[in-house]
Amino acid sequence: GEGDGAGSNAGSSAGSSVGSSVGSGKAVESFDPAAMYERFFPSPVHGSKEATDAAYDGAVSVLLDGVKEGNAAVLVATHNRTSVELATDKMAKLGLGRDHHLVHVAQILGMADGLTLALAKSGYNTHKLVLFGDFFEIFPWMLRRLDENKDLMGAMASERSILWSEVWKRGHETLAKDSGVYK
Repeated sequence: GEGDGAGSNAGSSAGSSVGSSVGSGKAVESFDPAAMYERFFPSPVHGSKEATDAAYDGAVSVLLDGVKEGNAAVLVATHNRTSVELATDKMAKLGLGRDHHLVHVAQILGMADGLTLALAKSGYNTHKLVLFGDFFEIFPWMLRRLDENKDLMGAMASERSILWSEVWKRGHETLAKDSGVYK
């Protein structure tokens, strides 16, 4: 309780240790609760981006197997082109159609738009996450996504011509439909 000192630092790893007497009291074991926790409950955070990507790709692969077996659905929500390619290759290997109703691919609007466009044009089920809300609520989340996807910046530059050609095409189609002038 309060005032008796019991539990005042329980669970705190800052300088706390636990002593226990084993057998006759001659052997005493001390340990750090944080170290003990890490021993039995390893961190769910991977040590590198490569390890994170491998775990993600493995999970998508297992889910795609489940789609084939009829007991799963998957939304491949990543901006990582390699992960998307692995997923689409696995779909083909399993004989899952590009437009399989239980497999969808998504990215945040404004990120990997060329990838989403290429997938959509190839017949895959694609989605874009549209951010909305108060700027100060969204901005930290968006910064985290940008930090996680640093490799995307190079991809964005290489996709610029693809995106501009699509904007031009859609603009031309819209003008042709609406005005009847352009054909």
